[in-house]
Amino acid sequence: MTYLSNFVKEVEFKVCFGTLSMTTYATNAVYEISSLTGNFTPNISSGVVTLPAGRYMLEAYPYVNQATTSDTIKFVWQENSSGSYADVGIEGQVQVVGDTIGDRDVALATIDKKSNTNVRLIVKTLTSTGTPTSEGGCIVIWKEE
Repeated sequence: MTYLSNFVKEVEFKVCFGTLSMTTYATNAVYEISSLTGNFTPNISSGVVTLPAGRYMLEAYPYVNQATTSDTIKFVWQENSSGSYADVGIEGQVQVVGDTIGDRDVALATIDKKSNTNVRLIVKTLTSTGTPTSEGGCIVIWKEE
């Protein structure tokens, strides 16, 4: 006996957009996140986003006013699930002159939690011959429903 089963699981997403800023660039500095908008808006405080239980994908695109090819500014999402923050996802790197378009210029992370969790975006690595300044940027948070 043979059974044919067509199982289709539809997944819906809610999305939230926000802006990024940085007062002074330094290693481990936390990006400020503000102006959240979308069909869900998590709580934010001092650059920390509190995500309710669920499944998420986080994207970050910071923009920096610096353009020498020797500069390295890397950023990464961090999650606090056990009392201290740990890196999650794929590290991004601010694009500089000579980089290929799309060459690691986004930090990505997926979060799948059964309880609330705090996340933040930090400067992971900073090597610069000048003084980088913030030119804003944006985040996108996708929430699976």
